[in-house]
Amino acid sequence: MLYLTADHSPAPEFISAGGMLHPTAPLIERDDTARLAALGLYPHETAPGDAPLGYTEWVLSDGVYSRAPAGTEAERAEALALAARSAMTCTPRQARLALLHAGLLEIAEAWIATAPVATKIDWEFAEVIRRDFGAVTDAASALGLTEAQVDSLFELARGL
Repeated sequence: MLYLTADHSPAPEFISAGGMLHPTAPLIERDDTARLAALGLYPHETAPGDAPLGYTEWVLSDGVYSRAPAGTEAERAEALALAARSAMTCTPRQARLALLHAGLLEIAEAWIATAPVATKIDWEFAEVIRRDFGAVTDAASALGLTEAQVDSLFELARGL
């Protein structure tokens, strides 16, 4: 159990109460919640689970401060998926082979031929292709691919 002050600072070694210094370590070791609360120290609990959106504010209820991952379960899942997508990379060789396996290489190259110059440079000279590149999003849109299909292409590419 983690004990912190009401302002969420770490518990001090000693607390002055009634003109005396009270050591907090023995109370914390014994989990003496009543005496700790009398000294202004409260258990703080963070609900388990991923918190890609951060945490809610601390709330004091029944002598325990608690907080939980922010957002709804769907919002947290979406944020985790976005983070996972951002981490997806492959080499240009792998990207081309994945597109070839999916029957999309010729269509992708035809789109690249009409793309802005910066996109053409990325396609020809990038050492790494990141899933969150704007050109990847633009290409996916032009090819009519869903987010899940692009994710699958990157998964395939990483194995090639």
